[in-house]
Amino acid sequence: MPIKNVLNVTKVGFAGNTGDNRTPEDFAFPACMTSLMESLGENYPIKNFNEHNISYFMRTGNIEFIAASGIAFGFLWHEEYCLSCLDLMQVNEHNTTIKNAFDWAGYEYEIIEKAQDENNQEYIKNKIIKSIDDGIPVLAFGIIGPPECLIISGYDENGDVLIGWSHFQDFEPC
Repeated sequence: MPIKNVLNVTKVGFAGNTGDNRTPEDFAFPACMTSLMESLGENYPIKNFNEHNISYFMRTGNIEFIAASGIAFGFLWHEEYCLSCLDLMQVNEHNTTIKNAFDWAGYEYEIIEKAQDENNQEYIKNKIIKSIDDGIPVLAFGIIGPPECLIISGYDENGDVLIGWSHFQDFEPC
């Protein structure tokens, strides 16, 4: 019988695609870091406010991870609008951006790259299953859609099916 395990993790998504009145969290990595930290019990303040007779809330962790990771520097990348400013993981070497965020949060992490010369898919699958079974969601890049960050919150079919949130989905996970 297939094994399934799904953690309760706050959805990430582009503005208007989170199913709540959250302020925009359109940069995938800081939004995923915020949901990961929330699931680990870190409580970043939630700021509530009203504009035009609508109540909104802001997860301040998202703002803190934009700054801590170095991504905020991307907003100053070019004095005029430039498409390279939108690839906010390029402000540092990719793994440095990740390191900055985890170091600031005070958590250890491991980066596992897909091996080019050998298939390490089974190794990665087993690491994801163990992490989920330990109650820790996993951040991943490029599993679906563009190579943006997403958060894996569970698995089904003994790990052959991953469950989680991507900014590029508009449906609930199974």
